[in-house]
Amino acid sequence: FFFFFTWIKNINNWCISRKINWGTKIPIFFDNEFNIYIYKYDRIEKFFHLKEVFDTWYNSSFWIFFNFVKNNKILDIILSGFDIIFYWIIKMIIINILIKKNLLIKK
Repeated sequence: FFFFFTWIKNINNWCISRKINWGTKIPIFFDNEFNIYIYKYDRIEKFFHLKEVFDTWYNSSFWIFFNFVKNNKILDIILSGFDIIFYWIIKMIIINILIKKNLLIKK
């Protein structure tokens, strides 16, 4: 966790959106006066959809939450390549802490 705490101390804002044509659409809509609405499915035809999609690493960081939180399981360990620690693993840990208020990974 040394790298994690070093990265957290020097963290910068992270843009979670991308201007690409594929990915999970961000559920934000605008009306004709550019008021913002968060996903109003029953009246969706009255709104303009935000063009950006979620960043792949942001989207992937929910993997642990959806695969283990619903079963109240804690992982003993996560093995990962060093190349994705800062892009996926740390973001997965941060999102898990923000949503669940605890860690789902022992090591």
